[in-house]
Amino acid sequence: MRYNNEKQQLKCPVCGKETPTVVAHDTFVFYFPLYCPNCEKEYMVNALNFNVQITKTQEY
Repeated sequence: MRYNNEKQQLKCPVCGKETPTVVAHDTFVFYFPLYCPNCEKEYMVNALNFNVQITKTQEY
């Protein structure tokens, strides 16, 4: 069995810049509040294999 310890920062689905959130390659994230310091907004996202998709936008 081979283990891949690759980790990456999630990228903002709007601006494409890296966020402070780090995940492993095999992490499944559903309805996660991802904050982007560049956009200064929080997005509800799903992430699988480092691909991030917006589920809905949080406006404060």
